[in-house]
Amino acid sequence: MIKNNHHLRKLSCVFGLSVTSQFANAQIPNLDVPGSFEAHGFATQNFVLTSENQFFGDSESGSFEFFEIGINGHWQATDRLTFSAQVTARDAGKTDDGDPRLDYGFLDYRLYNSDTYSAGIRLGRAVNAQGLYNSTRDVAKTRPSIILPQSIYFDTLRNLALSSDGIYFYQDLFRGAHEFSTQFSYIEPRADDPDLEPIVLSSFRPGRFEGSSSWLANFLYDYDFGKIRLGITATQLNTDYISRNDPFLTDGEFIFSPIIFSAQYQTERVTYSAEYMRRRSELKNLGAPFDGKLNGSGYYVQAQYRINNEWSVYTRFDNLTSDDSDRFGDIFEQNTGLSGDTRYAKDFMIGARWDINQNWLISAEYHDVEGRGWLSLLETPANDGSRYWDLFLMSVSTRF
Repeated sequence: MIKNNHHLRKLSCVFGLSVTSQFANAQIPNLDVPGSFEAHGFATQNFVLTSENQFFGDSESGSFEFFEIGINGHWQATDRLTFSAQVTARDAGKTDDGDPRLDYGFLDYRLYNSDTYSAGIRLGRAVNAQGLYNSTRDVAKTRPSIILPQSIYFDTLRNLALSSDGIYFYQDLFRGAHEFSTQFSYIEPRADDPDLEPIVLSSFRPGRFEGSSSWLANFLYDYDFGKIRLGITATQLNTDYISRNDPFLTDGEFIFSPIIFSAQYQTERVTYSAEYMRRRSELKNLGAPFDGKLNGSGYYVQAQYRINNEWSVYTRFDNLTSDDSDRFGDIFEQNTGLSGDTRYAKDFMIGARWDINQNWLISAEYHDVEGRGWLSLLETPANDGSRYWDLFLMSVSTRF
């Protein structure tokens, strides 16, 4: 009964947001508000089934605990000044509890704008411009698959990856069929993901992480309106660790410094995508044996074929390595007694999607996975899982 009520509340939210959005998009007379305002929403219900391990709920028995719903607004106050915000509720097993949160909320001031060049500044909580998909990862219509490649886009650390609080400088340069976009951000990362501590420390501790001064730089080249896209993202995310009187740890720092190389090529029917991440992690001042540096990597190659305007199929190979000097976690297992397969993941995926119309989408995909490098330790403890497992996902999404 409790679970049924839980799903009824989800359906009520979908209906409520749909009605709200319709009113928000309608032109309301006799309302003297400068500029223009738009509101939109999205909702996605997923079904997850795994042969072993848990992925967002009790997936070995079949789980509906993978749900997201959100509403966003955009107010064009003047030609130069806009305000944007998005509130989202996301249920993802033990990694997310479904409570509403502010994904982003910022003001955007356009410093300069012409046919060939524009530049501006954003202030507040804004989406991190990194890789090919992070800027639009929330809306299922804009994703190439139900879940993004986990070697680059971490769903267990969604808050940390998605957006940050800070100041963002951006510019766009247009030269014929060429577009050059750059963004530099001075930010404070969101370190409130429940999986961050067990991922970084390989164990559950009484402390917590807090974001501190960090930076992100992104460059993207676009040729012929997306026919070719090339990009590079460099980031240094700094967090402070508050030990809370942990007898084995002192207050210290965790520094995560990834660099992402992105490439995409589109034809009329096929889109080829690939990204490679070089990731460096460092723990400082926490005390032995936690302090140290680690170099890891991740990459994926992906192809999507559009059969027609409604149907498409896609496939991907995704590879994640936590420590390039210990690719399968053998040394880690010897030193810690924790399973080494939590340190890497190889994922081969095939899927299909049906874009019913502009507002509705149904997708399904199958993953053949070795390793548990991107699974939540909250849901599948280090020594309780299986190295080889299958993942099946189905999704129904709407936007309005």
